[in-house]
Amino acid sequence: MYCYHCGKALNEGETVCSNCGLEQNLRKERSLYDYINVKVDEYNKQLIVDSYDYFGYEPVSRGIGTLTFKRSRNIEHKVELSKLRFEADKIINKISKLERSKTSHGLTWGLIIGITGLLVFGSGLSMILTEMNLVVGYILAALGAIIAAPSYPVLKIVNDKNSYKATPEIDELMDYLNSLCEQAESLHEK
Repeated sequence: MYCYHCGKALNEGETVCSNCGLEQNLRKERSLYDYINVKVDEYNKQLIVDSYDYFGYEPVSRGIGTLTFKRSRNIEHKVELSKLRFEADKIINKISKLERSKTSHGLTWGLIIGITGLLVFGSGLSMILTEMNLVVGYILAALGAIIAAPSYPVLKIVNDKNSYKATPEIDELMDYLNSLCEQAESLHEK
């Protein structure tokens, strides 16, 4: 038998390593683990890591777009904890969708307005450069610049409006997620 800490060979029956002085755990508890892979995005990654701890999981590895967790197969109240985790997953997915909705519509409208304005501006500029019709070219270039100018303010206004709508619902879901985590924590205390 060898020391768990320094690797020195131990005499039979020796419980303290003569090299490093650490007591040896002769009957090391072993357990098999359940492993799960969870798809994550930028909106829910940290929320998943924080909440899965309550359900008995610990992170093992982090990949691009996935997290791997493990949990002892010998954990008490395994079925109840799994049910709470599934419910928490639903809540986390809803929160993630709401977080994405805060910015996705504003970005869409900002891009539509900006690209349209730039296309009109480019058409006018090409007419000017080819000397096709200078007056129409100048008018189109000016019109394109006027169309493209409000793209960022529109993006901000729509994002603020969507954020104002989504924030109370996100807070409500976060409170529910917190209550699920507290229920899981109370199962560990039993």
